[in-house]
Amino acid sequence: MNWSGIKENTTLAMETLTAHKFRAALTILGVFIGVLVVVSMAAVLNGFRQSVLDNAESFGTRNVYLWRYPFIMTSKPPAEVLNRKPLSLEDALKAVDEARVYLKICTERLEAARKKIEVRPDPE
Repeated sequence: MNWSGIKENTTLAMETLTAHKFRAALTILGVFIGVLVVVSMAAVLNGFRQSVLDNAESFGTRNVYLWRYPFIMTSKPPAEVLNRKPLSLEDALKAVDEARVYLKICTERLEAARKKIEVRPDPE
């Protein structure tokens, strides 16, 4: 597109805007509201995410929480899940022992990986 075409299109657009001021104002208002909604939704979702993270961090690192049913269910659970027996203290202790074994393995692997990594002091 050449310079005269750009000038002609710009002139035509400005004439249309001045001829239809109410329609132009409504268009600008619509774009403004649309951007405002998108930014607001992003802020709300980010706040919700941070709230979930804060709640998870408040559990602490030395606590274990057990549920009879899945923590998050997106649909109706199957019959085998609904028919689970209530959790007992023995079930909890068994789960903690299993978690302890898993954590020991993870800790050993992390220690081995840490030994392989060369740590350099920060230059000052």
